[in-house]
Amino acid sequence: MRYAYELGILEQPVVNVPLSAGVRETTTRTAYNESELDQIFDVITPMIQFSEGLLEPYEPTGLGKDPREIDRAGVPRGQALPDTEGWKSKENMRWYFENEMGCTAVPGTKEHREKNNTFFNLASSKHNGLNDLYRSWGVSALIDQDIIVPLAIKLISETGLNVESLLALKRDCYELEHPLTGQPYIKYYKERSQGERELHISLFDSEELELSPKQSKIITGTINTILDLTRPLVSNANCDIDDYLFLYQSNSNRFFGDTRLLNTKVLCNWTNKVVERHELKGRGDEPLTFNLSRFRPTLITDLVKSGHDLFEIQSVAGHKSLTTTLDYIDRNGTASEYRESISTALRQIKTNLDSQTEYPLPVAQSEGAEPGEFIFKGPIASCKNPYDPPDEVTSSPYHSTGDACTYWNMCLFCDNVVLTKESLPKLIAYRMQIQTALDRNLDEIPRAGELYRKAASVIDEVISTDAFFSDEEIEWATELAESETDEVLDGFIFQGIS
Repeated sequence: MRYAYELGILEQPVVNVPLSAGVRETTTRTAYNESELDQIFDVITPMIQFSEGLLEPYEPTGLGKDPREIDRAGVPRGQALPDTEGWKSKENMRWYFENEMGCTAVPGTKEHREKNNTFFNLASSKHNGLNDLYRSWGVSALIDQDIIVPLAIKLISETGLNVESLLALKRDCYELEHPLTGQPYIKYYKERSQGERELHISLFDSEELELSPKQSKIITGTINTILDLTRPLVSNANCDIDDYLFLYQSNSNRFFGDTRLLNTKVLCNWTNKVVERHELKGRGDEPLTFNLSRFRPTLITDLVKSGHDLFEIQSVAGHKSLTTTLDYIDRNGTASEYRESISTALRQIKTNLDSQTEYPLPVAQSEGAEPGEFIFKGPIASCKNPYDPPDEVTSSPYHSTGDACTYWNMCLFCDNVVLTKESLPKLIAYRMQIQTALDRNLDEIPRAGELYRKAASVIDEVISTDAFFSDEEIEWATELAESETDEVLDGFIFQGIS
């Protein structure tokens, strides 16, 4: 905006006012805390179990007797019949359901009223309504939002999908075997990522993502439950929605029984009613902000706090770039020491790269070159000042004050690091060596490979986005890197490879 004024595009001057760091004024998209999650799942777990139970065949109980046959023996004229007689008895209502209605929950609509009118009327007047009566028996006349929304909540809490991606899932979203990996995956649409993406279910089965019990099987089971419940609705759905996963039957008076597609308005109304009915509480004893958008940051928060690999988190989140994942974690207040070190390193690398690009310094060719006038070439990256290493180096008993730093494995996390196009071949070769060491002999790498996992994360981001180098430069460097793989770029890495 300031430049627009300087160029004469705007007539009014623009003043940049310094502001303090922003804080969230809403919990609409923040992660749920443990108390909030406990409240939510205390309420919806029985609902999920009910929905899943609808796929099981109804088992007749044999309870009650025919409510139309009333035994008045011993009851004086004018005195009310005992509750065990007639339609007042819930067990007798159940007898009628099992013996006269064939254990089939039918709606109280006109086509069913001629035969079952008394049953419907007494269900409303004596038994809290037909819907509640049916559900107390584990059956339902409709596959409505009360059946489908709890399963939608279950699936989004398991996968961390965006709400719009969840609602856009198609009936063929689940594939048992990916053509390349052979692993199960979900196809979903993410508009901000320009189209269809894939969530590999096997990620939830790895030892590093300890989402037990076997989260991939749980996710698969949830999708199959939704498919089975909504399969009878497909034939009655309009052609523009019949291939979507989240179908349901409307229970409104105007559209009763019509097949609809689940949408954000339905979700919002449903969750608001749950909060009010069950008096769910959020932070500060205020009514809980219950919406499906919060499950995504909740899942990612759990993964980050558990120290899971950023690239697996990136894949679960469906982010095209690791930078997006890091920024997302920042926005949602889920920073960890591991993630923070990577984020800081990437920002410092970008700052130094931009500075070197705008004000290029020559590479020092002889001893006595002064920092600030030259950059100093190292095995993995160049350095602005090798005599000013990070605290981790200066605190080492093997480093002498005044000596140039030789801790090459710390370069990417140093404020003095300078990556240039010329650095890329060795940097990519170094990344290959790290992976080989991690794959072959992780136990022999210092600190269980944590430093090298961080370095791999940094390098992968540098070479996977055009924020640092162009695609052409990365392609050029990758070709040259093949000839660098035999050079020992790091002694510790060499131990892990050998």
